[in-house]
Amino acid sequence: MTMLNFNSRHVRKTDTRYVISRNRWEYPHCASMELFPPDPSQMQSDLVWEEDVLHKMRRQQAVQGPDGTFPIVNFRMRGTRQWDIPLRVLKILNPNIEDATTDPAITPKQRRQETAWYKLRVEREVAAWQLLRDPGQVTQNITLGAGTRFDDIHSSTSNPIGVLRVACRRIKERTGLKVTDIYIPMAGYLRMCEHDNIMREAVNKLNLNADRNTINANVIERLLDDSLIVPGAVKPFEMVFNNTNDRPSSTDLEKWVYPSGPMVILVARATPGGSGGSDYGFGLGKYLDIVRSAIPNDPEIQIVTGNEGFGVYEAPEYEMAGHGTQQQILSAWAPFIQQERAAFGIYSAFNASDVATYQDLFTF
Repeated sequence: MTMLNFNSRHVRKTDTRYVISRNRWEYPHCASMELFPPDPSQMQSDLVWEEDVLHKMRRQQAVQGPDGTFPIVNFRMRGTRQWDIPLRVLKILNPNIEDATTDPAITPKQRRQETAWYKLRVEREVAAWQLLRDPGQVTQNITLGAGTRFDDIHSSTSNPIGVLRVACRRIKERTGLKVTDIYIPMAGYLRMCEHDNIMREAVNKLNLNADRNTINANVIERLLDDSLIVPGAVKPFEMVFNNTNDRPSSTDLEKWVYPSGPMVILVARATPGGSGGSDYGFGLGKYLDIVRSAIPNDPEIQIVTGNEGFGVYEAPEYEMAGHGTQQQILSAWAPFIQQERAAFGIYSAFNASDVATYQDLFTF
């Protein structure tokens, strides 16, 4: 018979032999870094030139006018854009190791800083995808329905390669740029690779063996054509986060989701600082590197500054009996879209209600 042990004790030290998972940020493709490459900004908002692409792409006016006078050709501009960079402070509620004596191979303060940095990366990725998921921001878009989604693998009306090809062509027509990034959520990508129409097109056009062929990112790129995309553009997106409340009263402990939801995004990436005096790319991650100058010169406060407008700092916690420390993040970063025509959003590319296949991954 199982015995119930009523003895208990307050654990003041951590035996790190039981630390079985130490998460690192090992996601090779992140929207907040690749689709919005970091670009430093001054304290005052810079002005961004917005080119009237429709006007530029019209045919030049014919030379006409009365004899003996010079013809006049009028050019016009559409003005400028501005952006705001919010200053955010995030407090890390639960340091994962106390400052008591622990495994000498682990520095508790370093572990807390790593946790703070990791949570900030999650926040930035969510912020980037919230912008991408807004049809009012990604103005070139399409919403797929039942029978046409990328995971309707046996449907004759579903054509993922055709939809992706049209999206790539639309971006290149309006910007002159090849698509650099096609973000597909990993769970949906794996399902999409089983699609009958993709397999059929791969066999017919690439002369692949239907019995031995496995669809992957390389095959999809070959079907899309290298005149529309750069090599390595198809990028299965793996980043997930635990979408539960960070508080003791949380009703759920685990709910892993993609910040992208069930969408696919195609982008012609921007170049920070421009290229050749101009830039027709999609977006930038604008930031202020102000952390070190923003915190007062206090010997009790330890600051670990980072690039791209964020810093982790540790300050005294006077509300705690006997005092302690608290870990906080100061962040000054915002995703900014400079050219909507350099992106194409495919909304509801996968069936988010298919819980048997995706669990909660597409419920964000």
